[in-house]
Amino acid sequence: MTARIFHSKFTYTFPLLPGPKFVRLYFYPAAYSNLDISKSYFSLSANNYKLLNNFSASLTVSAITPPVDYFTKEFIITVWDNQKFELTFSPSPSSFAFINGIEIVSMPDSFYARGNDNPLTYVGFDSFFYLDNTTALETVYRLNVGGQDINSIGDTGMYRTWNQDSGYLLESTGNTPYLPGVKIKYTVETPAYSAPVMVYSTMRSMGPEPNVNMNSNLTWLFPVDAGFLYLLRLHFCETRQEVKIENYQVFLIFINNQTAEYDADVIHMSGGNGIPVYKDYIVLVPQGSQSKQDLWLALHPNMESKPRYADAILNGLEIFKLNTTDGNLAGLNPEPTVSPPPAEQNSSLQERRKGKRSPILLVIGIVGGSIGAVIVCSLIIYFFAFKYQETPRPAATISSSLPSDLCRRFTLVEVKEATRNFDDQNIIGSGGFGTVYKGYIKNGSIAVAIKRLDSSSNQGAQAPLENIYTKKKSSPLPWKQRLEICIGAAKGLHYLHSGAKHTIIHRDVKSTNILLDENLVAKVSDFGLSRLGPTSTSQTHVSTVVKGSFGYMDPEYYRRQHLTEKSDVYSFGVVLFEVLCARPPVIPSSPNEKASLAEWARKFYQRGTVDQIVDPHLKGEAAPVSINKFAEIANSCLHGQGIERPKMGDVVWGLEFALQLQQTAEKTPTV
Repeated sequence: MTARIFHSKFTYTFPLLPGPKFVRLYFYPAAYSNLDISKSYFSLSANNYKLLNNFSASLTVSAITPPVDYFTKEFIITVWDNQKFELTFSPSPSSFAFINGIEIVSMPDSFYARGNDNPLTYVGFDSFFYLDNTTALETVYRLNVGGQDINSIGDTGMYRTWNQDSGYLLESTGNTPYLPGVKIKYTVETPAYSAPVMVYSTMRSMGPEPNVNMNSNLTWLFPVDAGFLYLLRLHFCETRQEVKIENYQVFLIFINNQTAEYDADVIHMSGGNGIPVYKDYIVLVPQGSQSKQDLWLALHPNMESKPRYADAILNGLEIFKLNTTDGNLAGLNPEPTVSPPPAEQNSSLQERRKGKRSPILLVIGIVGGSIGAVIVCSLIIYFFAFKYQETPRPAATISSSLPSDLCRRFTLVEVKEATRNFDDQNIIGSGGFGTVYKGYIKNGSIAVAIKRLDSSSNQGAQAPLENIYTKKKSSPLPWKQRLEICIGAAKGLHYLHSGAKHTIIHRDVKSTNILLDENLVAKVSDFGLSRLGPTSTSQTHVSTVVKGSFGYMDPEYYRRQHLTEKSDVYSFGVVLFEVLCARPPVIPSSPNEKASLAEWARKFYQRGTVDQIVDPHLKGEAAPVSINKFAEIANSCLHGQGIERPKMGDVVWGLEFALQLQQTAEKTPTV
């Protein structure tokens, strides 16, 4: 394999005809001229676009699974009239650049960037997105869904490569193999160069079991660079003879926890069996705590119009990254791979897990959008009085100690001093575990909430579970204030999950455990059920006996006893709908379809009628666009599978966006 090595800035100049081009760069990181390829870092620009920045081909190839020796970076860039195409390699200081191959292929005009005449669905927004040829794209994924790899020779003349989708599937599902006799009828809207026959002749579906399909999604996960917009092109073609007319199969399309299409019907979109069609969507993957985030795509049957089949299909998928406003397409290098530590290094943790629980459990916990401040009153936007009892069941007790460097330990003497020996005048609440006291630490400079475990309490095992909402005379809080409170609470949970040295799973997120100080600043409290999350990258969950509060509990955690931070996300979704609808999580006396807030609210959201369940006090005050965004976030938190729920960082971003929408609506004069 030959390579061109650059020790200083170098520019290739190509005289090309105007129009959009595929630009493919081939890298084979190996030893060249006795140079250490791991020391190669460089930037690459093409005309006005930055394609790579301090790029390491060595780190990039090491992160690809399954392992490979070489890889290709593909970009789409338009060359304008009287413009030459220039590729400029700029080695980083004391480093060098290299390239093994460059390929430039023309494509039809308006193939991916379709201009103002073809607005694209902007997922999560009410407006359209207009993509023209001034935007550069990077190909991130191109998949033959349900089929085999297709090399560049098998493409439609543009030498694209299509890969299998199996490596990105959340769970294995059915696929329809390639059948040579299937006739694909291309159209003017979907010409033959759109995708090869083999893409449209194979598909992946959910399978033949409607009951199974209704309780799951057809889901793919794709690691992508955070902080960019992405174009997703979904290819469809219904080739099964039993699906020939409209409303035989209708499904929802979710992209990154948001509804992109409510009633996708391939026959309706394409015009008939064997006719291909594609749909384009734009989605923002916001900045998070990690440079890489999962972009997920999920399909789910929509039975509202009573279609014949409870199923969903996909034939092909292309994902492109869009340049930012300053012309940047460059992401960060992958993290260097590090071997996991030997198992014996975790022996101290295993020893601690064998320890016995103290007969008195004292928990002091304050985590909020910022750490500190006083917790004095419960987050209760609305006030009801209701009570229910659950049949007690015996359960095993599993405990684990947190690492000594995670949080401060308080002695019993310190706690007694903080609460004046548990003076009744300091009681601010009670719960299933015992009584909550207001106290002061650090010479009275910091107020805290302290819960003392009642020795007779076996919450989660034998004691009945109670939630009491006390009626108040104060007026219901306005919508903006509710949003700010929810943002503060979400930031607290985000800190627990990703801001500390170790992940902490709260395990009992509910409205009465989200407290407010005198300035109505939200704090997450009551860590009596909290658990340390997975302590190594090889762990995906913590196996533990189910505990939590009825109405808030993650059904996946309850079913599998696998605890993850996404269990907190589910519970927080219930809290969000409480805030929106002003009703408790469970009303046992209501009919089945109304008893559970989570199920009841999700049905209204999926029908597009969430306005019918909004707290009446918010009517005329809350902007519909803000309400819809808020409900969308709450709904995404309540997905049945934890992997499909957003991270708390994404929830924070979504809630802040809902607040921005409300503020914008208030500034916009009504006509």
